[in-house]
Amino acid sequence: MTEKDLTHTIVLRASLATALKKKYNATLEKVLKIIDRESPNTFAKVDSLFPAIAKELDISLEQLNKILKYYVKISFHRGKIYAQDSYNKMTGQTVAIGFNMRHERALNNVLRMGFNDVKNVNDDIKNNLRKSLYKSIELGEGSAGARKRIEGVFKELPAAEKKKFQTNVRITPEYRAQLIARTSIIKAYNNSAIEQLKQFGFEKKKWVSKLDSRTSSNCKELNGQVVGIDDYFSTKKGERFYSPPGHVNCRSLIQGVLR
Repeated sequence: MTEKDLTHTIVLRASLATALKKKYNATLEKVLKIIDRESPNTFAKVDSLFPAIAKELDISLEQLNKILKYYVKISFHRGKIYAQDSYNKMTGQTVAIGFNMRHERALNNVLRMGFNDVKNVNDDIKNNLRKSLYKSIELGEGSAGARKRIEGVFKELPAAEKKKFQTNVRITPEYRAQLIARTSIIKAYNNSAIEQLKQFGFEKKKWVSKLDSRTSSNCKELNGQVVGIDDYFSTKKGERFYSPPGHVNCRSLIQGVLR
């Protein structure tokens, strides 16, 4: 694993997280416009305008999935090149395997996991928005209070406001965007590498961790572990991983083992 390989994933993760957060902020503004326009002051009014809010969130979900797909495809392609270059360096050959149906299946598996994560965030936003609006009406906070609660559903509020409004939304979409980006990018990179290694005839894979002061205990333990190409890496605690990431912010990569 080179610094260049690691940099590829870090840059892509940051770019994807930024793109997802921008989209969530744009959706927040659209939702706030609906609330400002309708000024719901009863539970019935909240229920009546919720289809319009849900529609905005569903449009956003579709756009979020497009963003995710774009970045995951780039990471998958780079993982494929990484594995190809590794094989050529090990063997002294110049061999290339083009994108094929097996790659496509591996890519779709990663995308499906990422799409599920984004959909779960979307569903949570809907539930939390309705609860927040109900709470605002129940406490008679008016439009300003409703607005602040809605902002708290989407992003982290300043400590004083968070305490005052008690939004009960501990993990915001802004934060979860980072989690989705970190997981999807590294998974796409490594799963692509594994598929490419399989097609080159590798029968084993090795976990290669970036070792420094930030390395997790899991990655220290897994570093250098060699298993069959279709098998799982495992820790002493019984945690099993087909490939990195082994945790949020994981920087580990897969390397093929010829013998």
